[in-house]
Amino acid sequence: MKIFVDTSGFYALASESDSFHRAAAASYEKVLEKHEPATTSYVVTETAALLKSRGGRAVASTFVASVRDGSWLEVFWVTENLHNEGCEIFLKGRADISLVDAVSFATMRHYGITHFLGFDRHFAREGFREI
Repeated sequence: MKIFVDTSGFYALASESDSFHRAAAASYEKVLEKHEPATTSYVVTETAALLKSRGGRAVASTFVASVRDGSWLEVFWVTENLHNEGCEIFLKGRADISLVDAVSFATMRHYGITHFLGFDRHFAREGFREI
């Protein structure tokens, strides 16, 4: 089973100072035992920007290099159709969701992914289950 990893999950894993770091590390160990982590190209971009902003270029570069290696994570490249579906969710949805989250929701539905690793309450509100 694929588990979607959100920016909040990646950030918590990468940042030992994040309040969710321990929970993320424990959850991620469980994910790797039985499941396949997956995300979108938009989440990779958003995560790299967040890591660079809060932790510096070296931290962001380590993340980007490990994702590019690809051996531990499946990255779904956002197509025009998925982008447009995400835009519809964003335009019709609650004011507090981001376009990246909306595209993530569209991608998860498209690929039949029901569970996520992250600390963003928007995923649960959309009916996805936290791991």
